[in-house]
Amino acid sequence: IDVGVKLTGQAGRQNLGLMQIRTGREDGTPGEDVTALRVRRNVLRESYVGVLYTRRDARTDGSRPLTAPLGTFDALHTLGADFRLGTTTFRGSQNMHLEGFYLATTNPLKTGKSGSWGANFEYPNDRYIGRFNYREVQENYDPAVGFTLRNAYRRYAPQARFQPRPKRVRGRTKFGVQQYQFGVSGDLQYLTANNDPLFRQWDVTVFQANFQSQEQIQVHVLPTYEKLDRGFRVANRVTLPIGSEYNYTRYRFQLNTASRRKFSIQPQWETGSFYSGDRDQLIVDTAFRPRTGIVLDLYGEWNRIALPDGRFTARLYRSVLDTQFNPWISLSNNVQYDSVSAVLGWQSRFRWILTPGNDLYIVYNHNWLDDPVVNRFTTLDRRASSKFLYTYRF
Repeated sequence: IDVGVKLTGQAGRQNLGLMQIRTGREDGTPGEDVTALRVRRNVLRESYVGVLYTRRDARTDGSRPLTAPLGTFDALHTLGADFRLGTTTFRGSQNMHLEGFYLATTNPLKTGKSGSWGANFEYPNDRYIGRFNYREVQENYDPAVGFTLRNAYRRYAPQARFQPRPKRVRGRTKFGVQQYQFGVSGDLQYLTANNDPLFRQWDVTVFQANFQSQEQIQVHVLPTYEKLDRGFRVANRVTLPIGSEYNYTRYRFQLNTASRRKFSIQPQWETGSFYSGDRDQLIVDTAFRPRTGIVLDLYGEWNRIALPDGRFTARLYRSVLDTQFNPWISLSNNVQYDSVSAVLGWQSRFRWILTPGNDLYIVYNHNWLDDPVVNRFTTLDRRASSKFLYTYRF
């Protein structure tokens, strides 16, 4: 990124956001101009309607051969509209809202089917929670700015949850439980062409207890169906073939201690079938706060997978040290290693708030490869960058 400008503000009942960014040319890829515009108007008491526009345009250079981004030098556009109808007084004091959106994108081949739309209904309250989300992405949908996980699919995501609170006796509850939670949520994905199922997963909360001390216990069951629309390379020499269908069930047990404590830990154990075999996963996430302004987070993930084509393990380790020297100056260091890519990465970010809204960032990234040939870590790449953010209020 060479330079960027962002404008945000409010005029009457309208909220406005505008961003313009220019990127530089690198390795035969031309620089681009990126625009994002968002306008939203508040209506009624707790609702709004809005529009969104994005643009991405590559800057050509006749003196040098360049590779067109996204296969074209034509400017790409996205235009959309959305709404939200909400209330906090349904049946007296209940929350409820309905949201919807539609997006249309540029299609250089003029073949149509380049839109996306969806709706979301929520009833988020203390004792009962209900949600239903629907989204469809057409096969030629290609946003000018941003990304989509896949095309030519529709997704349904229902959720229902029951959250009773135990009775209090002399200000206390039995076992110190503040609230129980039971429920089920789903992620159901289908192809738009023939409505064939791609992925179905139900997350059943068998038991969850939130304690007054802010600790938490969770037990989940996750029955899953998946049909692979492309080959899935699970590990070296282990690839699940395209068109394969799998039904498997996972079981998850999780304990969270209160984040307010000087030392907190969140262990999670997941086991059960996995595609055509089995998988055991252990995740341990810890946070240590020795003093105000210092937080050390240590994360570890261990996976043991057994499939008919082979057995293997995968590990991920991460360490994040956040240091707040004073309200204006902070330093964050993130180190991560995973056994699959054998890459060790380090990011260090320094932030100095000169005045509220005017920030200086200095970022350094360094990646090493655990090379078995030389039996040591060798540098893959390293990069330093800086950003200055200036805010003018009027």
